[in-house]
Amino acid sequence: LPIDRLRLRLACRTAEWPRKIEEELVVLWPKGQIEFRELLQLSRAQVEAAAIAQGIEPKLFLSMLEQRDLKPLAIKPITLKFLLSAFEHHDEIAPSRAGVYEQGCLRLCEDERSDEGHDRGILTPSQRLEVASRVAAVLVFCNRSAIWTGREEHLAQTRLVDARVDDLIGGTEDDGT
Repeated sequence: LPIDRLRLRLACRTAEWPRKIEEELVVLWPKGQIEFRELLQLSRAQVEAAAIAQGIEPKLFLSMLEQRDLKPLAIKPITLKFLLSAFEHHDEIAPSRAGVYEQGCLRLCEDERSDEGHDRGILTPSQRLEVASRVAAVLVFCNRSAIWTGREEHLAQTRLVDARVDDLIGGTEDDGT
């Protein structure tokens, strides 16, 4: 089919961007009809502007980031949002990056909004975090990028690049309660 009506947007971490795709895309689309953009980490000025937008004194906020070595979390929008919210509400911010990251993940698990009408079920935020941790561990340690939720009979027809739901079943986690 003709591609002149097609709009295509791809996103990928810069370090993992497959150059082969870029080479193929420039062959398909004429010059001037294709753009490549790189999303970079947030700058100091952007972090300051975000603090000001939240009504937070930027020098005080940046000082806290410096003292706790949290700059690597402040340069990413999702973790910056958590840091700003915690700082704004005078919540206890963990003294380490790992602790702050865990607090942020738990906070995401507290979000009660349903996604696309799906009920989040009866799990507590701590239990949701434990489930997410297990899924993440399976994906990372098994070098997988997704969870296969299709029919088992179709699995044989695909390259196995996904983890299977069965890979997640078994064992127990302690949610700390």
